[in-house]
Amino acid sequence: MNLAVDPMTLVVLVLLIVGVVLLVRAIIRVRRRKASEERWTPAEDAPLNTLAVVALVLAFVATIPSIVCGHIALRQVELKREKGRGLALAALWISYTVTVLALIATPLVIFYATRGA
Repeated sequence: MNLAVDPMTLVVLVLLIVGVVLLVRAIIRVRRRKASEERWTPAEDAPLNTLAVVALVLAFVATIPSIVCGHIALRQVELKREKGRGLALAALWISYTVTVLALIATPLVIFYATRGA
């Protein structure tokens, strides 16, 4: 019985396992932090953070700038008590997901494209 495994399959599996472990660690860290902090809400007349909107738009166009803008927007929302925390978090989730999928897909595409040549 042949148990040979394609090297790219191993790379994908390792990346998926590492991604799941990192995601679980991040979720645990966020839950611990939320349990220790009191929940705050922005004032009714608080402005919407512009950088959070920019980060969400960039999430569908350019993921790396969106990640940077999203983290900056989260910090600004906390410091200035502005609205837009949900937008910044959505931008970060979308950007990180697309980036991880691209990192997984790129080696696979290269491997299978050069395999047939």
